[in-house]
Amino acid sequence: MIRPAFRPLQPQRLSAAVFAALCVAAAPAAFAETVADPTTLDKVVVKGERAEGYSVRRTSAGTRFDLAPREIPQSVSIISHQRIEDQKLDDIIDVLGNTTGVTSTQSDSERTEFYARGFYIDSYQFDGLPTQMVQNWSYGDSGLDLALYDRVEVVRGATGLLSGAGNPSASVNLIRKHADSAELTGSVSVNVGSWGRTRTTVDVGSALNASGTVRGRVIGSYLDTDAQMDRYNQRKTLGYAVIDADLTPDTQLSVGYDYQHKKASGATWGGFPMWYADGTATNYPTSFNPSPDWTYWDTTSKRAFA
Repeated sequence: MIRPAFRPLQPQRLSAAVFAALCVAAAPAAFAETVADPTTLDKVVVKGERAEGYSVRRTSAGTRFDLAPREIPQSVSIISHQRIEDQKLDDIIDVLGNTTGVTSTQSDSERTEFYARGFYIDSYQFDGLPTQMVQNWSYGDSGLDLALYDRVEVVRGATGLLSGAGNPSASVNLIRKHADSAELTGSVSVNVGSWGRTRTTVDVGSALNASGTVRGRVIGSYLDTDAQMDRYNQRKTLGYAVIDADLTPDTQLSVGYDYQHKKASGATWGGFPMWYADGTATNYPTSFNPSPDWTYWDTTSKRAFA
């Protein structure tokens, strides 16, 4: 007896397949009947405005090309003059302490080291001209007064286009203030803070000839402050003068000089342990100063540029 090579579909299976196909075919029509007409929402208009003064439209940071910040293929932070004024960022420690991606360690009352991406920052620029500063031995200008600088540009990562061979931490570019006004302008500011802190700044600029093609600017600042530490006092004097001359419509000559002198009395050197040999905390008082009355740390910085 020869049996067929296939089995006929069972009646119940055929009925189920036909029913499923009919349901799929009928679903769009039924769905179309139940969905209401689409509703058109009112138009929503969103407007954005950039806060002028807290950013720059174009900068040469990162590439030395005049680009918008979004066109620079590196992580860039620009601490503008307006932000420096609003937040009372008096020195480079304040600025870098408020910069994204930058951390710091303090060796003692006078020395602060900065790091980015895990590496020590030793690449600094003044108006785009690179220099090297070693904070932990030569004081490193870690207390640079910001009265003579317009803004600070920080480029994180390797900056071979800006500073040549270096480490992959960051490059800090300090842009000086220049004599950019042909009218007589000036300002006087006095900032008062805790621990007897008083900082006075005078800024005056004017044209030096009738046509305004030669201009001058003078800035002076004086800081006197105590600190939370006993017997500590700091006095800082700054003087800055610059002359900007338009030689041709496309050529400008800038000549300037800045002087900074800092006197710190009761300055510390190095740190003290945080724990005793048995593991208990030392619990120094907040005003603890291990230095005697006669200690001091005076530094003087002089720079001429053209």
